[in-house]
Amino acid sequence: MGRLISKKSARALKTLALVFVAVVLAAAVFYWKAKGGGMEYPEPIVTPRPVPMPPAPSPVVIAPPSLPMFVIVIDDMGTKLSEIKEIISFGIPVTVAVMPFEKYSAEVARLANEKGLEVILHMPMEPKDAAAHSPGSNAVLTTMTDKEVRAMVKRSIEAVPHVSGLNNHMGSKFTEDGPKMTAALTEVRDKGLFFLDSLTSSESKGMAVSRELSIKAAERSVFLDNSLDKEYIKGQFLKAIKIAKKHGSVIVIGHPHKETLEVIKEMAHVIREEGLEPSRVSDVAR
Repeated sequence: MGRLISKKSARALKTLALVFVAVVLAAAVFYWKAKGGGMEYPEPIVTPRPVPMPPAPSPVVIAPPSLPMFVIVIDDMGTKLSEIKEIISFGIPVTVAVMPFEKYSAEVARLANEKGLEVILHMPMEPKDAAAHSPGSNAVLTTMTDKEVRAMVKRSIEAVPHVSGLNNHMGSKFTEDGPKMTAALTEVRDKGLFFLDSLTSSESKGMAVSRELSIKAAERSVFLDNSLDKEYIKGQFLKAIKIAKKHGSVIVIGHPHKETLEVIKEMAHVIREEGLEPSRVSDVAR
């Protein structure tokens, strides 16, 4: 009986041991699978989302250098309407310098502006030989106080609509007087205009005072019609073309004489044929 029990006990213990081993093995297998089957896997590769790149900048376009500028100014306008109508017919941007307080001053300025022409005030100033060449009753004089000079310039600007600048009519004496030019050009500055020095005197202080007052300014290069001979005027025109090609710009001043206007009409096409750009004073004022 004791032997039988021991055999049964042995079988039970054996069975229990097998069950235990099976349980241990099963746990080990479970644990092994939970850990990935005993293999080491690399960290998952995360592909970053592409960052949108800013668009490439547009290529810089370098504009070709501008053509040399050819500026024509016609002084002494405002006494006739026929003159401005003829100038408009030229089809180029002539700058019209209008005298103040003339019969047609305002009308000439209005017509010129309507057709896209630049209008400037042709301001009477005292010459050296006033007895022989009177600048008129509305001129600024060296004998005036600074206040009187400014008042006259202000009145004259207001008498001509659409003006963008001012140049001197006569003025060989006045423009040589630095303090008086400062008074006159202070009013020009305050009105936001530019100054064109007609250079009736080589000793003019116009450009120097303009720099001091930070006013845009330019100066005349060629007078077209000191003589009314048409061949002379053409010669001056051709001289101006050479200056423009050499220096990049030129300003010519003429008057509404029959001969001058005829030459400009004949030569207008030559400006572009010579590779120049018909321009306005405001295009070259610095």
